[in-house]
Amino acid sequence: MAIKAVHLSKSFGSPAVKVLHDLSFQIESGEFVALTGRSGSGKSTLLYLLGALDFPTEGHVELGGHNLSTISERELHRIRNQSVGFVFQFHYLLPELTALENVLTPVRKAADFGGAVAEFETRAQELLVRFGLEGKEHRLPRHLSGGEQQRVAIARALVMRPKYLFADEPTGALDSVNGETVIRLFEETNRIDGTTVIMVTHDTGFAARARRQIRLVDGRIAEDLVNSPSPSV
Repeated sequence: MAIKAVHLSKSFGSPAVKVLHDLSFQIESGEFVALTGRSGSGKSTLLYLLGALDFPTEGHVELGGHNLSTISERELHRIRNQSVGFVFQFHYLLPELTALENVLTPVRKAADFGGAVAEFETRAQELLVRFGLEGKEHRLPRHLSGGEQQRVAIARALVMRPKYLFADEPTGALDSVNGETVIRLFEETNRIDGTTVIMVTHDTGFAARARRQIRLVDGRIAEDLVNSPSPSV
């Protein structure tokens, strides 16, 4: 299994308001899972817990066999850098860096953990070409369209060849054409590279493209549906 949630609960504020209630499930390697539900249902909170960006109030997450609540801070940073890629609704590119330089930002951090760096420049170039950005590698974000900026952000998330790609409303700020392009990139990454993809989305059409849907209602799992069999990895 790739990810295991064990009795996850999450509360915020004082007095505490519980957003997630005792969730337990697992996601297998190579799955493409959509987390769905109305605004406020807890799906983004759950995504951040699964992707090691936050910690539960109760329970724990196992990512690739590692209990995220008990490993060292250094190991947690290493996992975030080398095993996890994140894509958000907004691209969060650094405006002073070119497309290629933005894609390579995770690589700089990899050196802190003894990772090889040189090979990833070629990887970054290949991703930009693969994502239809050939010839735009040295443009600043302000000279790219919104859809192109989001593709750069996806390339940045994938440059370290992560096992897990987490996406929080990745098409929310895009028109339908660019949204379709992003979903196709996720499908391709899942199918060809075997990357486990977990995506939060309000779009029912895009959710149906995932192989599995987990629907949340008020911080609880209301449905866990398989749309079609996951590919063997």
